[in-house]
Amino acid sequence: MRSLIWPTLCSLLFSNMVWAHSTSKDAFHIGILLYDGAQTIDYAGPYEVFGQANYRLTTVSEDGGTITSAMGLKVAPDTSFDQDNQFDAVIIPGGSINEAMESPEVLQWIKEQSKQAQYVLSVCNGAFILANTGLLDGKKATTIRGAFDSFEKNFSDVELVKNKKFVDNGKFITTAGLSSGIDGALYLVSKVDTIEKAKSVAAKIEYLWVPEGAISGG
Repeated sequence: MRSLIWPTLCSLLFSNMVWAHSTSKDAFHIGILLYDGAQTIDYAGPYEVFGQANYRLTTVSEDGGTITSAMGLKVAPDTSFDQDNQFDAVIIPGGSINEAMESPEVLQWIKEQSKQAQYVLSVCNGAFILANTGLLDGKKATTIRGAFDSFEKNFSDVELVKNKKFVDNGKFITTAGLSSGIDGALYLVSKVDTIEKAKSVAAKIEYLWVPEGAISGG
């Protein structure tokens, strides 16, 4: 009896899941920056959200070569900075950011992409990389709680917000630490499409999403 029921349950559970992101050239196209030391959840969480939203996804590193994420996970990016890609949105994960945030090539790529991208989203201390381009000057931003003091010291022209999981400046969106990237990604889905679609994606990945982005007790 169990062998007959299980396939039926599987089909019910997974029939609405998306197992591959869109490959359509007409789909909303997101470029995800990768670099050695990038925190895995910072890009993998948003990757899952955007894939479930059926957006087109491309991972990018400076030379297109394999990167080693935090905790040793190796990832082969889809493309390099040299390729002629223009994205609708760019994702900047955090992690071991020192080299990336001081790289002229990384900073220039972000600045060039941001000219035409509709949105630029940083996750966790990826806000340091974004802020180091100067694109957050005069704007509000957030980052991981443990980096608040350092962020305020290094980027006095950016107003730090300490009680939100994500901060929206229109084009530029920053999120708090780690899993907050999922919150920011869902919020971006609500901006690109609708809040109903974002809630649907959150339900698919069984994530308790608070659209307002408030951190309890913040």
